[in-house]
Amino acid sequence: MTRRITALLILIAIAILAVLLFSSFNPPLRHAAPPGFELLPIHLPAQPRPVVGPVVVVVVDLPRGASITPEAVKIKEFPRDLVPAGALSKVEDAVNRVIFVPLTKDDWVLESKLAPKGAGRG
Repeated sequence: MTRRITALLILIAIAILAVLLFSSFNPPLRHAAPPGFELLPIHLPAQPRPVVGPVVVVVVDLPRGASITPEAVKIKEFPRDLVPAGALSKVEDAVNRVIFVPLTKDDWVLESKLAPKGAGRG
């Protein structure tokens, strides 16, 4: 039994020596081109820029029942695929409209949150 353990230990020592010798004579591989060739940089295709569009957003907090003033809103550009249906794209469409729900700064002005045009504070 001790012969087997001794032989196993000797084999392990030889394997370790072989690995150490091999790694000392072979430096880490570098990405190099074969002789006569040149490595070119990789250029990834440009990502298409998202299509953006104007969206009316509020610049101050507005309570429920407030009428939107020109100073309370502005236009911001957003990717069109992120804008929900019913978002207003012109400040004129939001001005003098009453809101059903409170709006906080940077909220989108949606048609569903507004009273119909000319409805007043009803």
